[in-house]
Amino acid sequence: HVAEAILADAAPQVTFLRAASFQENWVHVWGLAAAQGIMPAFLTDLDARTEMVAAADIGRVAAEQLMADKPARLVELAGPVPASVRDAAAAMSSVLGKPVQPVLPPREQWVAMFIGNGMSQPFAELMAEMYDGWSSGHVQFSGTVPMTRGRVTLAQTFASWPKPTAG
Repeated sequence: HVAEAILADAAPQVTFLRAASFQENWVHVWGLAAAQGIMPAFLTDLDARTEMVAAADIGRVAAEQLMADKPARLVELAGPVPASVRDAAAAMSSVLGKPVQPVLPPREQWVAMFIGNGMSQPFAELMAEMYDGWSSGHVQFSGTVPMTRGRVTLAQTFASWPKPTAG
């Protein structure tokens, strides 16, 4: 919101592209899912459907806006359909050819887990706060414009990644 307010008058025409959570965020647990069949998740309701979008769709829609005679002022972009953590695990299972189960680590361990994966303390705390916002419904689209739907499914995104190798 702050960035949009600052940039609102930066040029004669500005388009704000608000993208949903990236499907590619799941890449961080791809190797663990392949090796151990588990997929840590930080959205507290594993069955709640949320918006996720592929980077390829973000790029395509951004390019379309750049080329448009009358680009939109605001684009809220999500994937083809909302998906739950369990849906993401099912897509991983399908692509990896093995069962993958979602797991929800205890909230008090999130920051330490993020730090253990190379994040700084401040960034890890911001990540945990972001997941809290998504889980609570505090972080969401404005709904002031029609939702633009991408084309790329979770399974297509996962299938584009190299299969992890053992060892």
